[in-house]
Amino acid sequence: MSTTPAFVREVVSVLREKTPNITIGESDGGYHSFRAEEASASHGLYEMEKHFGVRVVNLSGLPAEIR
Repeated sequence: MSTTPAFVREVVSVLREKTPNITIGESDGGYHSFRAEEASASHGLYEMEKHFGVRVVNLSGLPAEIR
């Protein structure tokens, strides 16, 4: 994750005023250098998930869609 946890928290805080439907997505690191769950945990995203009621997902686990 290249965005700071403080910035993500502020963005979520502002967005929550407009909608309850917020998803924070992260993908596994290139060449399997890290798992998204590890990055999410170390950046406090799971705490934000509980505090704000947002959804945290590993985008690498979702099916690819080409449009």
